[in-house]
Amino acid sequence: MMGVKIVGTGSAVPSRLVTNDDLAKIVETSDEWISTRTGIRSRRYCDAQAGESHRTLVRDAATRALEAAGIAAEQVGVCLVATFTADTCTPSAACLLQADLGMPEDTLCLDLNAACAGFVYGLHVAECLLPGAKRPYALVVGADTLSRVMDFEDRTTCVLFGDGAGAAVLEGAEGYPALHAVWGSRGDDASLFAPGVGCDEPSYLHMDGRAVFRFATEVMPRCTREVLDAAGLSVDDVDRFVYHQANKRIVDYSVKKLGLDPAVRGQHRPHRQHVGRQRAHPARRARARRQDRCGRPRPHGRVRCGPYLGRRAGRIRLDTCGRQDGARYKLVANLSADKFAPGTNLSLEKGHADMKKLNEILGTEFPIIQGGMANIAT
Repeated sequence: MMGVKIVGTGSAVPSRLVTNDDLAKIVETSDEWISTRTGIRSRRYCDAQAGESHRTLVRDAATRALEAAGIAAEQVGVCLVATFTADTCTPSAACLLQADLGMPEDTLCLDLNAACAGFVYGLHVAECLLPGAKRPYALVVGADTLSRVMDFEDRTTCVLFGDGAGAAVLEGAEGYPALHAVWGSRGDDASLFAPGVGCDEPSYLHMDGRAVFRFATEVMPRCTREVLDAAGLSVDDVDRFVYHQANKRIVDYSVKKLGLDPAVRGQHRPHRQHVGRQRAHPARRARARRQDRCGRPRPHGRVRCGPYLGRRAGRIRLDTCGRQDGARYKLVANLSADKFAPGTNLSLEKGHADMKKLNEILGTEFPIIQGGMANIAT
């Protein structure tokens, strides 16, 4: 039976940094109000004068993912872009990406709108489409320019969102592990919605924060356990939980309900879980957020082994559980070709000489060390 592996990731964010203090100049809010309720201190917005757009973010994230995977655009058989804020209704963002990267015309290209769960929906849809594709690689991109649908008079919503894109390259093959997914949706046009083109009101994103909070704190713990059951895993089997959720209180509530220890960060402690959420700065970029988290660890030197569990709470939800292959170490190989020969086994234990050498090469300390061994890919 065919399964998939993530063999490369990439991300792209605009150059314009917007802090909480910046927002306080245009809406009734403050850094203290935003950060204590959400943990967010900044977000990124596209700068049209700098030539930044939804299309450029998608292209840049996809290009970096392909480079990380070591494959050419001509090898891609499936191209999906998860978004609801593309530059054009048609052609789709996926078709524009196909043109920008020069993918073959028989590449299956389509956009997917599943709101904030779009990227993980895209992963599973790509896994299902790959067996019938012409080539064994899928390019899945999640991107949104949410700044264009913000009502900057609504302080409860505009502070939460930003612009960005992330991408992953999947390789499908017989014998690869399958993604374990728990699907779900709850139709609701009142608590979270954005009017479409040609409606009588602006296409601003509207959100009932209390309703979304109740929904998220209900489904996040429950669906985390459901996807673990589908994968045949327990909470203790997972090294790191990555939650796509901008609100600190929602994450903390779910972590408590699952019995996880959110305080274990930056070091490896057996049988303790790391709970990941980039609280200090980025706001939510809808479906781009999840894969951006996948794309960021490698450039920042984060190395981890074992199962990966992700969870998105929103009005549409999807849980995925899978494993990344050894390609996550390719960046280390590229950075250290003159230091480590291909095939070298490295110890990832904190304080080990190999770790000190990697830190020296990267010019930074590894924020997260989980232990184990890494093999420098060829």
